Amino acid sequence: MCFVYSAEVGAALACWLVPTAMAQPKDTTPLVLVCTGSGVAPLRAFVQARVHRARVGQSKIAPTLVFFGCRRKAGDFLYQREWEELVRDPVALVGDVSTRQGPGGQLLKGGFIPAFSRDGDTKDYVQHRVAAHAVRVWNMLEAGAAVYVAGSSASMPQDVRDTLSQVVEACGRMSRDDAGVYLRRMEANGRYVVEAW
Repeated sequence: MCFVYSAEVGAALACWLVPTAMAQPKDTTPLVLVCTGSGVAPLRAFVQARVHRARVGQSKIAPTLVFFGCRRKAGDFLYQREWEELVRDPVALVGDVSTRQGPGGQLLKGGFIPAFSRDGDTKDYVQHRVAAHAVRVWNMLEAGAAVYVAGSSASMPQDVRDTLSQVVEACGRMSRDDAGVYLRRMEANGRYVVEAW
C-alpha cells in the first residue's frame, strides 16, 4: 500500500484479480461472519448490500452475527463508526422479525462482536468470541445460517473451524466425528465458506 500511496502520477502498477469463492447469500439466510482486519471488506459488503435492500423495501433480511478481530481497538478497528451505527440500527444486524425463527421457535440474535487480541492481559481472538457465544452460533447454524470466514491464511481459519466443531459437538450433543460430518455437509451445501490469503 505504501508504494501505491507514494507512486507518482503515471507510474505503472502491477495487479491481478482473483475470483472469489464468496457468493452473496440470500437475504433470508442467517449469517455468521468471522473475519480479521484483512478479511473485513467482503463481509462488510455482504452486510451493506443486505441493509441497502432492506431499507429500500426490496427484501426482508435474516439476522447477521459478525465476529471481527484485530490487534487493538485504537488504531486497528476498521470501520468502527460504521459497525457502531449498524449495531444501533433496528434491522441491520438483527434482521426482520419474520425471518428470525431458530430451533424451537426462539428469536435468533444477530449482532457485532469484536475481539482485540492485544488490548488485554490475555490474547482474545475471534475464535474465543465464537466459543463465548456458542449457543447463539449453534442456534444460527440450526436455523440454516451460512458461515463465512475471511482474513489471514495463517492459523485463524483452522482455529475458527476447530472452535465451530467444538460448538457443534457441545451444543448439538454430537461426537467429534459427527460434528466434523456436520461441518463438511455445510461446506458441501455452500453454507461454510473460507476465503483466506
